[in-house]
Amino acid sequence: MPKRKGNLNTVYISERLQESLRPISDCAMTTVVAPMGYGKTTAVNWYLSQRLKGGLAAHNTHKRLLG
Repeated sequence: MPKRKGNLNTVYISERLQESLRPISDCAMTTVVAPMGYGKTTAVNWYLSQRLKGGLAAHNTHKRLLG
């Protein structure tokens, strides 16, 4: 009996990466820096799709330093 393959379209975004992506909505421009093949486009596409679905909070979840 052949092995059943998992869904190859499943994308895993870690909690840490999700938290790093949340401040994007507060910025006029965001730069994502990582070596080739590390999933930059996949991560940003995931973030944008979650935002359109309403799956991400609209408020700012990171702390700001007041100077």
